[in-house]
Amino acid sequence: IEDVVMKKNINSFTLTIIGLNVLSVISCFCLLCIENLNVETICRIFFLLFAVVGLLLIFYFFYKKQYLEWNQYGFSIGVLILILGCIGFIKSEILCDIFNLFIGFLVLLIGIFSLQWAIQLKFLRSVFYFVQFLFACIMIVCSILVILDMDLVYFIDQFPVWLLLISSLFNLLSLTWLSITIFRFKKKKDNEKKEGEED
Repeated sequence: IEDVVMKKNINSFTLTIIGLNVLSVISCFCLLCIENLNVETICRIFFLLFAVVGLLLIFYFFYKKQYLEWNQYGFSIGVLILILGCIGFIKSEILCDIFNLFIGFLVLLIGIFSLQWAIQLKFLRSVFYFVQFLFACIMIVCSILVILDMDLVYFIDQFPVWLLLISSLFNLLSLTWLSITIFRFKKKKDNEKKEGEED
């Protein structure tokens, strides 16, 4: 039962993180590649799709029958994301004024997730953990610079957008690698356990 619960927890949480990162990548690519695309339009698209992620989480909650378990919050998170998405879509012009600040907090969130994954990779004995840790620290520092609106971030054209794009892409790769590492680690432990029982 615990394995089933854990799988569902991971899947619900992973869906949220993947959705956020994919939306960030799409939005950044649009801003960097499409000329004459204003920030308000991209904000509307981002929050509209963000609301869709909320709907998917709500659907997933009922589809996986998570309502039968006491520690599942996919529905609550989905409703929250749906409401935030709708508010962001309606009030996108306000977000345009604090666009860099919004990106800064988004990258900070991504960096904190990456920092946890680096710690997990360390205990899973992955050689990749140091790269993950280093990149997480860089993301966190850069996000703080963006949030504080330091002059340093304006030396590179559209630095906040590039920062969000690179952070989101790296996060998707990190999440994939972490999943593979956990799978291999569990498989190795299971094999060692079987060998011990045979002996």
